[in-house]
Amino acid sequence: MRSFTPFLLLCLVAISLVSPANATITQGTPLLISTDYPLNRSVGNLTAWNISTFNNESGNVTNIYTWYRNGVVMASLPNPTTESGLVAYYPLDGNTLDYAGNNDAA
Repeated sequence: MRSFTPFLLLCLVAISLVSPANATITQGTPLLISTDYPLNRSVGNLTAWNISTFNNESGNVTNIYTWYRNGVVMASLPNPTTESGLVAYYPLDGNTLDYAGNNDAA
Protein backbone atom coordinates (compact mmCIF):
# COMPACT_ATOMS: atom_id res chain seq x y z
CA MET A 1 0.00 0.00 0.00
CA ARG A 2 1.43 3.37 -1.04
CA SER A 3 1.78 6.12 1.55
CA PHE A 4 1.76 9.90 0.99
CA THR A 5 2.54 12.85 3.22
CA PRO A 6 0.18 15.86 3.19
CA PHE A 7 2.93 17.97 1.56
CA LEU A 8 3.32 15.51 -1.31
CA LEU A 9 -0.43 15.28 -1.74
CA LEU A 10 -0.63 19.05 -2.00
CA CYS A 11 1.64 18.83 -5.03
CA LEU A 12 -1.01 16.71 -6.75
CA VAL A 13 -3.57 19.54 -6.81
CA ALA A 14 -3.33 22.43 -9.28
CA ILE A 15 -5.21 25.59 -8.30
CA SER A 16 -5.80 28.63 -10.50
CA LEU A 17 -7.79 31.82 -9.98
CA VAL A 18 -10.35 33.39 -12.32
CA SER A 19 -11.07 37.09 -11.87
CA PRO A 20 -11.79 40.40 -13.63
CA ALA A 21 -8.89 41.75 -15.70
CA ASN A 22 -7.99 44.71 -13.40
CA ALA A 23 -8.29 42.94 -10.06
CA THR A 24 -5.31 42.02 -7.93
CA ILE A 25 -5.88 38.59 -6.42
CA THR A 26 -3.97 36.90 -3.64
CA GLN A 27 -4.30 33.26 -2.65
CA GLY A 28 -3.09 31.74 0.61
CA THR A 29 -1.58 28.26 0.62
CA PRO A 30 -4.46 25.76 0.81
CA LEU A 31 -4.57 22.96 3.36
CA LEU A 32 -4.83 19.37 2.20
CA ILE A 33 -6.11 16.99 4.87
CA SER A 34 -6.23 13.20 4.73
CA THR A 35 -8.95 11.29 6.60
CA ASP A 36 -6.44 8.68 7.73
CA TYR A 37 -3.73 11.04 9.04
CA PRO A 38 -1.03 10.32 10.18
CA LEU A 39 -0.95 7.16 8.04
CA ASN A 40 -1.75 9.07 4.81
CA ARG A 41 -2.45 5.93 2.82
CA SER A 42 -3.73 6.22 -0.73
CA VAL A 43 -7.07 4.79 0.44
CA GLY A 44 -7.78 7.89 2.57
CA ASN A 45 -10.10 10.69 1.44
CA LEU A 46 -8.57 14.10 0.78
CA THR A 47 -10.13 17.45 1.53
CA ALA A 48 -8.66 20.71 0.21
CA TRP A 49 -9.41 23.80 2.31
CA ASN A 50 -8.98 27.31 0.97
CA ILE A 51 -7.19 29.46 3.56
CA SER A 52 -7.77 32.84 1.94
CA THR A 53 -8.55 34.41 -1.41
CA PHE A 54 -8.62 38.20 -1.67
CA ASN A 55 -9.74 40.47 -4.53
CA ASN A 56 -8.79 44.15 -4.11
CA GLU A 57 -11.93 45.18 -6.03
CA SER A 58 -14.27 43.12 -3.81
CA GLY A 59 -15.48 41.13 -6.81
CA ASN A 60 -16.16 37.42 -7.00
CA VAL A 61 -13.20 35.08 -7.28
CA THR A 62 -13.48 31.47 -8.36
CA ASN A 63 -10.84 29.02 -7.20
CA ILE A 64 -10.57 26.30 -9.84
CA TYR A 65 -8.65 23.14 -9.11
CA THR A 66 -7.87 19.88 -10.83
CA TRP A 67 -7.12 16.64 -9.01
CA TYR A 68 -4.20 14.53 -10.26
CA ARG A 69 -2.99 11.08 -9.29
CA ASN A 70 0.37 9.89 -10.57
CA GLY A 71 0.41 12.78 -13.04
CA VAL A 72 -2.98 11.88 -14.56
CA VAL A 73 -6.12 14.04 -14.24
CA MET A 74 -8.70 12.19 -12.15
CA ALA A 75 -11.76 12.64 -14.36
CA SER A 76 -13.98 10.84 -11.84
CA LEU A 77 -13.29 13.52 -9.21
CA PRO A 78 -14.83 17.01 -9.25
CA ASN A 79 -12.86 19.18 -11.71
CA PRO A 80 -15.04 22.27 -12.21
CA THR A 81 -12.96 23.93 -14.93
CA THR A 82 -15.81 24.00 -17.46
CA GLU A 83 -18.52 25.61 -15.31
CA SER A 84 -19.49 28.86 -17.04
CA GLY A 85 -20.31 31.60 -14.54
CA LEU A 86 -19.29 29.48 -11.57
CA VAL A 87 -19.45 31.48 -8.34
CA ALA A 88 -19.50 28.71 -5.75
CA TYR A 89 -18.54 25.08 -5.76
CA TYR A 90 -19.67 22.78 -2.97
CA PRO A 91 -18.34 19.23 -3.38
CA LEU A 92 -20.65 16.81 -1.57
CA ASP A 93 -20.60 13.14 -2.50
CA GLY A 94 -19.26 13.88 -5.96
CA ASN A 95 -21.78 16.65 -6.76
CA THR A 96 -20.58 19.82 -8.45
CA LEU A 97 -23.44 22.30 -8.20
CA ASP A 98 -24.20 25.86 -7.18
CA TYR A 99 -27.06 24.52 -5.07
CA ALA A 100 -29.30 27.58 -5.28
CA GLY A 101 -28.69 27.76 -9.03
CA ASN A 102 -28.55 31.56 -9.11
CA ASN A 103 -24.76 32.03 -9.10
CA ASP A 104 -24.66 33.92 -5.79
CA ALA A 105 -22.73 31.32 -3.78
CA ALA A 106 -25.82 30.43 -1.73
